[in-house]
Amino acid sequence: MRALVVIFTSMLILSACSDEPKSTHYLCNDRVVELAHQGARATLTLNQQTYTLNKEPSASGVKYINERVLFWSKADEAMLIVSGNKYHCQQQADAL
Repeated sequence: MRALVVIFTSMLILSACSDEPKSTHYLCNDRVVELAHQGARATLTLNQQTYTLNKEPSASGVKYINERVLFWSKADEAMLIVSGNKYHCQQQADAL
């Protein structure tokens, strides 16, 4: 029994270490946006321009920001503001 607990605990620890980047696509006002996030950092690609963002505490959902961009998502919807331009976003299927 003890060996089983040790194996299970080791598997949990190893799975937590494999924090691979996750990529999600959104349709934002007829523009495709890709958000690749890993831990406290994310990269957002819009109109062939890539922005590096930092995760910010949020009471609800997930929020990433930098000096020009705010991306806030909850469930399958998101709000994106780039240099004062606001977009409403809908998460797309992974098949993009």
